[in-house]
Amino acid sequence: MKKLLLIIFLASLSLPISAQWPVHFDCPQYPSYAFFDRSCLIKTAAPYGEIRLPQGGVDGLNEERPMHLSIPTNKPSWALGIALAWNYNRNIIQRVDHPKISYWMAITGHETGMACDCSAQWPANRTPWNSLSPAFNAKCSEGLTQHDGCFQMEEANAWCGDLNQTWPWRFKQNEHQQFISKEHFSTACLGLAYRNILNHYLIDYAWGVDIWPIITATQDPNAYEKLMASGWNSWAAAVQDNVSGTAGGGQGFNMYTAGGRAAAIASSNWDLTATSSRYPEVIGWTMNALEQNTTSSYYHYNNPIVTSTPAGSQNHVDYGYYNANITWADVSQFISEVLPFYSELTPAQNAITTANEMGCSPHMLANAVRLLASCRMSGCMRSDDHSVCVENP
Repeated sequence: MKKLLLIIFLASLSLPISAQWPVHFDCPQYPSYAFFDRSCLIKTAAPYGEIRLPQGGVDGLNEERPMHLSIPTNKPSWALGIALAWNYNRNIIQRVDHPKISYWMAITGHETGMACDCSAQWPANRTPWNSLSPAFNAKCSEGLTQHDGCFQMEEANAWCGDLNQTWPWRFKQNEHQQFISKEHFSTACLGLAYRNILNHYLIDYAWGVDIWPIITATQDPNAYEKLMASGWNSWAAAVQDNVSGTAGGGQGFNMYTAGGRAAAIASSNWDLTATSSRYPEVIGWTMNALEQNTTSSYYHYNNPIVTSTPAGSQNHVDYGYYNANITWADVSQFISEVLPFYSELTPAQNAITTANEMGCSPHMLANAVRLLASCRMSGCMRSDDHSVCVENP
């Protein structure tokens, strides 16, 4: 059955939700075990009303011409994993437009060039690292790539440091290899989402910066994602430097002052600190290439640490949105991969099993899948709740 652009995966597409935050005053701002209200779910961003995952060739990324960033033909779970993590992230922070879905492709593209699962098979002429010998297999079998996974989430600092200290019931010690390393792409996507959420909460609550009036008004289309990328690459300290203007070399903005906020709004290319690799700018550039955002001031980019390709000669390639045939067997396999990450969600698994046994079609089962995609549904639906088979209007 054709599952055009993953529409079946998130049942929130048809919900009449405002793009403003908060969208519903009764929505909890953190995962709740006893709360279910589908009016709290975030609607897919206008104007499409559907999930659109861009793919492309980024000319010059990691020295490749181009670096092919696309979903493997035998791994539809990668697309589902990005969709799940993206929607979870948006629901937690209650925003429609941020973070952009291309952020996940950009991060794994820069970190590993998609070479993190040696069993992946690729569309014709899109095998990553095609200029190497023996090319893709040489990269995907590297020890560090195998250990830290598709997004290169370090075990000591990211998993055991940031995430285990914040969500110890979700990111348990000694489980990094089970959910992040090697072929665990879908749960690694969720790890990236949780890191974004942590940095977002630090900005909002710990450091007291109201970021959204700045993000919605700035001329930089990827400002929010670049800010999150600085935290992915250089931890929360980099994010704090960037919102307080204390980074070296004049990077970042002092968002505690009117002048700093005005400068951030006026900038079309946020200059943020992370490491000497200029990581946030590379992620923003990669997102522009994937989205074919040719009007951005950094659609072309030249950083000698990342690419030797002169900006004026870059020829990014558009591979279109992911639009593969996703069967119910694919969805079932994906759910079986993700559910162990939610070790407390026996009721959710029972709800999905019950719906399946009742003969629900896949688009009706989206209500059950929503148990995973929303931060509101952690273990709250009973196994005898047959509303999972009620088709959305």
